[in-house]
Amino acid sequence: MRINEFKVDVSPKALAFTVVPDTRSSTQIRLENTADIPMAFKVMTTDPKKYFVRPNQGIIPVREKTVIHGNP
Repeated sequence: MRINEFKVDVSPKALAFTVVPDTRSSTQIRLENTADIPMAFKVMTTDPKKYFVRPNQGIIPVREKTVIHGNP
């Protein structure tokens, strides 16, 4: 299997946080493994103390999806 056959679809392509006073903002990233093998992922932030991301790493089974939650 060649490396270009490994594919994880990411949605949305860009993140945006809606800021509302006195309310906690959050967003989601959806990862879909479209490959025929399990795929690993790891989310890295520019400021881990400022951005809370869970899960920040894991394995996506074959043809499955996972949702990552983020809060600034």
